[in-house]
Amino acid sequence: MRRLLVSIACVAGVSWFGTAAGAPDVPEMRGRGRTSRYATSAKAPPGSGELDGRNLVVRLYSHWRQDPTKFEKLDVKLKGSQVVLEPDESVASALVVIVAQDQTDNMVSQAIGDRLCAWEFKREVRFPLPFPDGQPDDKKFWMFTDALGEPMPGATVELLLPDHGGPRIAVGRYVLDDAGRLCEKRFFGDFHTFSCRLSHRDYGLTEVSGLSRHDAKIVLPLVRADTIAAQRAISGLVVDPDGEPVAGAVVECTNARTLGEGLINSLHGRSYRVITDEAGAFRLYLPNEKRRDERGYLIPPKTRYNVRIEAPKQLGLLPYAGPIENGQETLVTLERAGYLRTLQFEDENGDNIDPAQLETLNIRVHRPDHDPLTLHWADWKDGVLLPLGTYEAATYESGGKCSFEPLEVTEQSPRELVFRLPKAVTYFGRVVHGITGEPMQGAFVVAMNASSQGRLCDITPEQWDALHQLQDDPPVDSPAVAPLKKIYGFTKLVRTDETGSYSVTIGPRQSLYGFVAFEQDYLGVMYRKFSLKPDRNRYAEVPMIKLFPAARVIVEPTTTERHVSICPNWVIDKAGSPAWVRELLDIDNGRESALEYKRWMQENVRQHVYVPAGVHLRLKLEAPYDSKWCPIELPQVIYLNHGDILDLGRCTFAEALKVRVKVINATGRTVEGIPVRVLRDDGAWSVAHNTDEEGIATFNVVPDSSGTFGVSYHGDAGVHLRETIPYRVGGGEDEPRQFTLQLSDEILRYLLD
Repeated sequence: MRRLLVSIACVAGVSWFGTAAGAPDVPEMRGRGRTSRYATSAKAPPGSGELDGRNLVVRLYSHWRQDPTKFEKLDVKLKGSQVVLEPDESVASALVVIVAQDQTDNMVSQAIGDRLCAWEFKREVRFPLPFPDGQPDDKKFWMFTDALGEPMPGATVELLLPDHGGPRIAVGRYVLDDAGRLCEKRFFGDFHTFSCRLSHRDYGLTEVSGLSRHDAKIVLPLVRADTIAAQRAISGLVVDPDGEPVAGAVVECTNARTLGEGLINSLHGRSYRVITDEAGAFRLYLPNEKRRDERGYLIPPKTRYNVRIEAPKQLGLLPYAGPIENGQETLVTLERAGYLRTLQFEDENGDNIDPAQLETLNIRVHRPDHDPLTLHWADWKDGVLLPLGTYEAATYESGGKCSFEPLEVTEQSPRELVFRLPKAVTYFGRVVHGITGEPMQGAFVVAMNASSQGRLCDITPEQWDALHQLQDDPPVDSPAVAPLKKIYGFTKLVRTDETGSYSVTIGPRQSLYGFVAFEQDYLGVMYRKFSLKPDRNRYAEVPMIKLFPAARVIVEPTTTERHVSICPNWVIDKAGSPAWVRELLDIDNGRESALEYKRWMQENVRQHVYVPAGVHLRLKLEAPYDSKWCPIELPQVIYLNHGDILDLGRCTFAEALKVRVKVINATGRTVEGIPVRVLRDDGAWSVAHNTDEEGIATFNVVPDSSGTFGVSYHGDAGVHLRETIPYRVGGGEDEPRQFTLQLSDEILRYLLD
């Protein structure tokens, strides 16, 4: 039996975390109380003598990582103010918990108050009684609400520590008051965040992690069964291959896609989970923040929630990962794979991977006619039944993603699957002048793995001079390289030789997104890694990169708001332009390669933008993530020579007009959830705005403009439909501001059936 040594001492400098008061209802505790040994020393400070000789009850979880529900209670006789708990030699990693509801002495319970005290007992534990800050006069509360912000009075809440992953212990069970509130708990010890598991007969069972005492309002992924919101939730049954219900399965969701592929992210980016009941039933409504005007208040019908469902591990069932459509009952059958495997991971030298790295490892399994299945470390670490398919494994280290060679798993595969890191790949290519085709000696190439907020056009002439002094393969920690680190994260920096050639060798642990080639007063070009396939000798050729001469403009975009994401774009007059302009524009294809001038700009700051030299163009500034601002197309036509600088001064974003599109069917009834798009002036359709509960889709459009609103359907059977309506708006208070788009029964049938 593990033991505690308890002493009383006055120790300065003890830190603590306070809490508010309240007496929870807790389940029956396991184990009997027994008295621990103690010693006394030092003189107790004034006011603490009233606790002398009283009994403190301590929970000791001796094997909490193996069984977080089993503990024993220890009785400690107090003397003085400062409690010091010291483990004996047999204690390896116990957990000590002290809560008011365990106490048999009312005065000790009041001294602890509503604090939740927990320590991982690898060292001595010190705390004062009573706590120095006493109990606050004004109580603070946590408010628990459903997904729509409605309180949930009478719900039962269980608090769990630590907050996520691994074993967790229950430190209290409480019932919400008539306003759906719980008196705030403040933590003392090693754990300052928590999980909560909430249940209510009208809502179901859910669990939320990563919470702290500062989360005044806790929103849960639940709605009442008798509300319209329940029709916008996902619901159904989880069963095993025999059709038996799976109780205790976790259904997890972080985002959803509306009809038309509009993205709905969870509130605060949090992962939300509900838990199936004894019948295997679940219902989840994703708490979210309605951003901009892309949909109504409720999640629209025909929305697909992207979920992951995991059964209790002891059942040996594979997780499900994929979409579930709302508004219907869904039956999810979890698979039971029939192949027991253990997994081994080797580095590039054939040695076993450091076990600590494996905790970040994910395995993605690709199978015909199935969505990809992701397995986390906890899913496979002890050996697991796995399906057949192609396995892709990767760890996530400080340098980024580290991928193993894919492994094809068949019925004939051995029981132990060995994943190996690939050998290093040598990438090679050439950099040439975009107009003349001549080799560019001394051009820079970085093996980029991240992007920062800096821009190539911000490098000063003095900094370029220092860069040009670098050797062909300079160290990345050279002071001259510092300006580049404000623009990119990179593993290698090289310079081209007299033929414009370069080569870079990238090891399996070196993250790589792509290669960026650049030079002073030239347009930088980025070529992405995904299209670069090494041959059997581990060589991969980067297509020839062409650098075109650049000039710079200075511009100050202004807005009345802060934190507006502004992006520059060129509008090149192709008529009469040199033939090489087509090659220049082809680089910026949005796939394999891109021109490196489209970097975010700051509002209300003068800044440089690279533009191509030797062509007629205009500069356009857009706020793509905030459509309330009209794009700015500067009126002056720009023609600059290589290396020129032109100051365009200040330009101000104007607010767009709100325009409503009402969608009706053939009988004139409005239709909710329909994805409406507007044709932009660049010839592309915007993201979908789904009609709200009144059949209205809202857009921001430029004053004194015309265009087209439309709804389209593109099916797998080759069915392509589009129905549109033109619009024209004036400025100021000009009407009309609402347009009516009547859709045929045919397109509605394809969209909604």
